[in-house]
Amino acid sequence: MGDGAGSLLDANRCRMMRPNWAKACYRQAAAHMLLKDYKQACDALQDAKKLDPQSEEIEMELRRAMELMKISPDEAQE
Repeated sequence: MGDGAGSLLDANRCRMMRPNWAKACYRQAAAHMLLKDYKQACDALQDAKKLDPQSEEIEMELRRAMELMKISPDEAQE
């Protein structure tokens, strides 16, 4: 609900509990997107894609994160 830091804590916990669940990676990426940390979002989405290579949703979000990372290079390097 707009709380990137809180969402990231929850997503990290989720990923620790279920590391092989694509949705946990996706949630982690969504939190990073809220925080405008596009590099970390891309990393989490790439992990999600490895776990669920058929997901169009993951592929679309990965493309979006990669585009945002190109647009905001200063934020991606932090």
